Amino acid sequence: MKKWSTPQQIAALLSDLIRIPSTSESEAEAEFPLFITQQLSELDYYRQHPEYLQSHPTGDGRTLVTALVKSQIPTARTIIVLSHFDVVEVDCYGDWKPFAFDVEKLTELFHSNKERLPEKVRADIETDDWIFGRGVMDMKCGLALQMSMIERACHGEFDGNLLLLAVPDEEVNSVGMRASIPVLLELAERHGLEYALLINSESHFGDGDESGRYLEKGSIGKALPGFLCYGKETHVVYPFKGLNGNYMAAEITAELEMDTAFCEHVEGQSTPPPTNLIQHSLMNAYSVTIPYRAVTMSNLLLLEKSVDQLIEPLLDVARRAAARIEQKYHARASAYLGDSSEETNIQVKVMTYEELLRYAHQTYGEEQVTAVIQEALHRNPEADDRGNTSAVVDALSLLCKALSPMIVLFFAPPYYPPNSSYQSQMVSEICNSLSEYALAHHHFELHHANFHSAMTDLSYVGSTSGTLSHDRLADNMPLWNNGYSIPLKEMEQLAIPVMNLGPYGKDAHKWTERLNVHYAFVTMPDLLSTCITKALAAGASTQTV
Repeated sequence: MKKWSTPQQIAALLSDLIRIPSTSESEAEAEFPLFITQQLSELDYYRQHPEYLQSHPTGDGRTLVTALVKSQIPTARTIIVLSHFDVVEVDCYGDWKPFAFDVEKLTELFHSNKERLPEKVRADIETDDWIFGRGVMDMKCGLALQMSMIERACHGEFDGNLLLLAVPDEEVNSVGMRASIPVLLELAERHGLEYALLINSESHFGDGDESGRYLEKGSIGKALPGFLCYGKETHVVYPFKGLNGNYMAAEITAELEMDTAFCEHVEGQSTPPPTNLIQHSLMNAYSVTIPYRAVTMSNLLLLEKSVDQLIEPLLDVARRAAARIEQKYHARASAYLGDSSEETNIQVKVMTYEELLRYAHQTYGEEQVTAVIQEALHRNPEADDRGNTSAVVDALSLLCKALSPMIVLFFAPPYYPPNSSYQSQMVSEICNSLSEYALAHHHFELHHANFHSAMTDLSYVGSTSGTLSHDRLADNMPLWNNGYSIPLKEMEQLAIPVMNLGPYGKDAHKWTERLNVHYAFVTMPDLLSTCITKALAAGASTQTV
């Protein structure tokens, strides 16, 4: 008897998964894999083959889970189904926060308090085809569906191997996925597997097209460029004897914010423009010294561009901001002090972190520079990767203060390489065939997109750009091999075709996050099973061993 074969059983599994409050970097996230392995270990297949169900450490106290089912007819051909089990914070639920992880209770509360809901949410509730809760769409429904596929595989429903990969930390730094790459390579070698396709089951984010359901052939990329702004210190009563770092950062943010020149267009799909995520002073305490050091970081999304192609345009942003800073400084100093004042002219240098580091090495020697970097990395145990990155660039800027005023371009984690299989003939054939199947059996059009509209762990399965295009990323990312890295060589070895096929939901990361019930529990199990079957059949005759 199957545990997760009916819509009701899959819905119940999802509720159980949601009930564990596995917010990113929480204790519950670290404990969540135990629930997955306990549930899967109850299947007869894993009672007979416990070695195929494993937990793997990610190196930071968390674990990822792999569950392999080998075909009854020996074959190397293997499909990977990928999901993440961390979710984002729930403070936004307000007084409903205690029920954010209780699907039944929260959905009931929303139904009985419709007047407190946004208009679009009230309209969905009237259809009685939506459930609510943190993680219902992003992305524990995907995990529940994939666990049901594993159960089907255990019962011999697929003519090929199926491997579940469930990882932590997708919402923050993708530690789980980055740690999984060598694990996948080791499993392939140990079990003689040839990975034909990796299917992620991240939800399609509703954008107002109620009839639209999507499958995607890849994942958008993301970089987090930052600018360290080092001005000149002075007492607040003498502002023209110094230069305010907060003001410098504000000019850069104004220059870069929503700049459509950074939008990328590929095959009819476009990235949104950059937007600021972090901006603050680097001064440790309040004083009447102007905040002469500040940092700003912005989200920048990619389809095919490499970091190499970003650096010069980002430096141009800094140069334009520097020119505007110099112009305004001169004009306002002249208005206040008169043209004869020596304070009316400044020059702001613009450089990369790579150039700053080279200057530091040449001036102070590698031993002293290394000591400064290590001290900055360990200064604040509570700092995240963005904070540690800022601390390193700030420490080097203080060491090289003779260069000030200056703007230093750097990159902070996380970095998601853009990755798409839209040029893969096999993936295109599977997508076309699945669309025909959806129209014939479920009477709706399954649309195609080359990239999922948000960042996913598909970025780390294999980079289409090659490792060389990431050299300057490493050179300009202070944390590279200092607590953060991407297994680029292993990714190149893996290089599996990818696609995303998941349920349909709305309002990801909001308190109104919701999942379409019929599509998730009735339509998707059939579509996902059919997709796996078609992927295993594609070229399967050459894979039998």
